[in-house]
Amino acid sequence: AVVSTQSGHYGRGYLNISNRDIRRSVAQLRSRSHRLHIETSRHQQVKERYQKLNSGSHNLAWLKCCRTCCDENLADLLQLPFSADPIVEDERHVLVTCPAYHHLRSVTSEHILSVLLAWDERLPSIFDSPYINELSLLIHKIFQTRFPNTKTV
Repeated sequence: AVVSTQSGHYGRGYLNISNRDIRRSVAQLRSRSHRLHIETSRHQQVKERYQKLNSGSHNLAWLKCCRTCCDENLADLLQLPFSADPIVEDERHVLVTCPAYHHLRSVTSEHILSVLLAWDERLPSIFDSPYINELSLLIHKIFQTRFPNTKTV
């Protein structure tokens, strides 16, 4: 079993996960200390460097883009005044909609899929699921797929 006991803490059932790597993946997603583009784009150093290379307010949107769902040409299109917002690589996108992880979601139970689809943008709410074991494993597998050359994300 992945979880050894039930936690009495709100939204913190993942803390009892015995596998350290899985627990770390969940903690990083929950605390937003992961390397998805929504977070890495916020680092001021990257923004400043990118702004020096490409002047314009729309260019920063490319930093948040999901590289699976956005074409490389999107960076040029984002400079147009009428361009739409790109698909952002955030927590919800990678867990629910990104096609790069469809193969992982397709073998996940209906319970987990319903938890993810009902997600109302309050990230901690998904961690209150009675299916925290399976949800945690899915998160870990997605992070392993997204960041294949690192032990931790």
